[in-house]
Amino acid sequence: MDSSMAVPMPSTMYESFSPFLQLPFYQQISTYQPDTTVTVRISDSRKRFRDSTTESNALHLPQKIKLSNQSKILDQDILLLYNSQQSEINCLIEQHTENLRTAIENQRMKQKRMLEFVIHESMVKKLKQKDEEIEDLGKLQLMLQERVKTLIMENQIWREMAMTNETAVNTLRIELEKVMQVSEIHQLHHRNGCEDAEDAESSCRSNCHVEVEEEVAGKWMCKQCGVNRSEVLLLPCRHLCLCTICGSSIFNCPLCCSAVNASVQVNFC
Repeated sequence: MDSSMAVPMPSTMYESFSPFLQLPFYQQISTYQPDTTVTVRISDSRKRFRDSTTESNALHLPQKIKLSNQSKILDQDILLLYNSQQSEINCLIEQHTENLRTAIENQRMKQKRMLEFVIHESMVKKLKQKDEEIEDLGKLQLMLQERVKTLIMENQIWREMAMTNETAVNTLRIELEKVMQVSEIHQLHHRNGCEDAEDAESSCRSNCHVEVEEEVAGKWMCKQCGVNRSEVLLLPCRHLCLCTICGSSIFNCPLCCSAVNASVQVNFC
């Protein structure tokens, strides 16, 4: 190669292209350029490149340290911000949880009070119904007691009336027996009499019969009008002394003047 072609490159151009230059490339140039001058110059350029790189690294080292410190500070700020936000989030979660718990507790208490109110109203209603039923049963019991008293009184009245009627029947039976005895005596005298004694007996019998009939007729006649036969038994005095017509309008017994509560009509066969 021509020696004029081995002119070294300017340092400024070298520095401007230093980032794009590689060491093997210069090694190839040194291989193909046997000239020692070029080789020396290239070695000087390499030396200057190393020196400039060292100086550049020395100049950029504080900046790197500063950037590293700034990065650490930034990381610390981010960490503090993260912790702060995390604390705020935790506080918000706790506050929301507390509010939710309070709301659930209030809702539960409200439902509990509502349930208690419903149960209380139901119990009051049932107790009121039971009180009304008890009051109705009390009224019914009083009515039944009054009815029982009335039935007892009616039973007593009917018992007294039955006893009175029984006594009256017994009295009538005794009187009828007396009448039957008189009739039997009359028939006996009529059968056993003789012809001579028939006239005397007939006259005596006639007199006796008339007296008996008068006595019986006077005894069985109505004590009010004296015309009709006595057929009404008065209660409670048990006197057979009024006829049917007078018995419907008389309220006091004509024999004892006691008040008449009831009357029984007696039918004679």
